[in-house]
Formats: sequence, C-alpha cells, structure tokens
Amino acid sequence: MFAQDLKVQLNINIGEEVKLKCRNNTCISGNHCRELLSNDKKAFLKLCDGKRQGWNSQLKKENRLHHCEFYSPHPVFYWQPMKVEWLASDPKVGQFIEFASREELHALWDHAPKAFRSQVVGTNKTTIKSDVRTGTQSWFPDNHWITKRLSLRIQNLINMNYETSDDWQIGSYGIGGHYSVHHDYFEKDYAQSQWFHKRGYHNRLATFMIYLADVELGGYTAFPRMNIFVKPVMGNAIFWTNLHSDGEGQNITLHGGCPVLLGNKKIANKWIYYGGQMLRFPCLDAFRKP
Repeated sequence: MFAQDLKVQLNINIGEEVKLKCRNNTCISGNHCRELLSNDKKAFLKLCDGKRQGWNSQLKKENRLHHCEFYSPHPVFYWQPMKVEWLASDPKVGQFIEFASREELHALWDHAPKAFRSQVVGTNKTTIKSDVRTGTQSWFPDNHWITKRLSLRIQNLINMNYETSDDWQIGSYGIGGHYSVHHDYFEKDYAQSQWFHKRGYHNRLATFMIYLADVELGGYTAFPRMNIFVKPVMGNAIFWTNLHSDGEGQNITLHGGCPVLLGNKKIANKWIYYGGQMLRFPCLDAFRKP
C-alpha cells in the first residue's frame, strides 16, 4: 500500500512535468506532448517495478547490447581491468561494477559540502524547488584529492576530458525520494544563456553516476525509451551519452530516478560537456552538416 501511494504521488509529479514541457513547446503539439510523455510515464513506472517491457524499446536493434567484459581502455587499467556491462551502443550506456572502493565512497560523502534541498530549472530559466525532484544535493569541486582521483579515473575510463565538466553533484534521496523523467542535456534557449555555453562548453555530453550506498528496495535509474533500468549498488556506476556526435540532444536518453521504497539512495553525478572533447568525441560523417 505504501509503494502504491508513492506511485500515485509520482504520477502527479510526472503529470506536472508534462504540463511544463508542453508549455515550453518542446513537443510537436500539446496533444502529441501529452500522449508521448504519458507513454513514457507508464513505461517508467513499469521499470520502477523492475519489469522490462519485452523488447518494447525505441533503441534500434543493432544498438541493443547486453554483454559483460573486462575493460582496459587506458594503461592504468591494465593491471586491474574494469568490469563493465554494456547496455546500449548508441547512445552509449554502460554499468561499471566496483568502480570505486568503499573507502573512496565514504571519503567523497564525508568531505562533500553541506547539502540543501534539490532544485530544478523553472519556466523563467531560474532554479526552483519542485516536487518533480525530491531530495538533497551539494556541489563538490575538483579541488579535493578524492574528487580529482575519481574525475581522472572517469577520464581514463570513458576517454573524455573532465576539465570541461560540472563540479560533482552529491545527492541523497530518502524514502519516497525520486526524480521524475527528464533529460540531462539542456534545451537550447536555456543553455545559450548560461556560463558553460559562454565558455564554449556547449551542453552536457555525458553523465557518469556513482552509487554511494545500497538501496534495499526501489531507487532504480530507469530509461523508459530504451527499456533499461539499473539497480543502485554501492560502488557501481552508470555512464551514458546525452548528445549525438554533432552536439544535438539524444531524445531517447529520457530517464528518471525511481522512488526509494526502503533505504537511502546516495549518488554522485559528474556531467561532462561537449566542449573540449573535439579530439576525443569527433563529429561522425553521418551528422556533419553540409
């Protein structure tokens, strides 16, 4: 009954997000927007139950993956390869097993600045408190030994320059805490007015999320358009790309944080920007504009 009550509340919150997106005209039309996000909402809630919808996915068949390997993309991993489960190839989605040690996770959590109530971007391009995202967060810059260590590990692992990235976002979600479906990349109108765009960073190319604690029940990271969900396990991390190689958003990366039903979900997010990756993430011929 408790879990059902949380779903009802999540239903309401996602409904509010549908209205927001429709008001911002990010869909073809109001009716199309409501229908599209309603289907996403239903798929998201199913994934939050730990149930995939067969192969009901917008991923192209050739981009669907589900295989594991020992991964050594850089010499630092030769002596101890990283264990990875690849879930999709375009956009690239992978889960890294035992990415960080318990000591590193405790250090990241203990040294992070004081947390505050989570915020989202409002209709007037300001940050506001919202029921769409319930939890606390803080921002931890790359000037501490633990953040530098983990950022460099990410750079070597996914071959992306962390110097053009956000500070670490440390988040916590208690029972009932969730984040409704959303994209990590920003809409063009908003992005063009922000500091990162003025510096030439452009937009969020990739997301790297570390799970700092186990969650007994719920709290999955779910991608309704790709029919993918990942269970939060302490020390594991999930990585995905948000943009095509030409810098345009990958609409299929819509995702959300499922309600925590039992436990406390703790995460650390690192968003890496498109700017600064020209030698590491070149524009493919298929996306080149004439």
